[in-house]
Amino acid sequence: DSICISWKQYVYDRKGNMIEDVSLEPETGVLKTRKQIEYNKFNDEVLVTIRNAAGNIEEQTENQYDKDRKKVLIIRRDAEGKTISSTKLLYDNKGMLISRVTLNEKGEVITERKISYTY
Repeated sequence: DSICISWKQYVYDRKGNMIEDVSLEPETGVLKTRKQIEYNKFNDEVLVTIRNAAGNIEEQTENQYDKDRKKVLIIRRDAEGKTISSTKLLYDNKGMLISRVTLNEKGEVITERKISYTY
């Protein structure tokens, strides 16, 4: 016998972007969470909203991009809109990711990753 832990349903827009990720209780089919994804005109993911079964926001993630469409900032917010964490991404002059620094809600560094390449 197999056991189903959760059911997932995915919804896509006409461009092939996933715009919803729905989790259902396996035994009842009742909604657990709904993840909604918004894109900019370039099809870059700009906002991810996770809602509970009642439709209330649990968490949001905002992505910001530079003029070259590289992701430069990721901001996670709680249900009240307060920042949980922010991650800054830095790139070299060739467009390669060289640094990823995540700060907590107090602005303290919680992770820092440096990346180097040999050209």
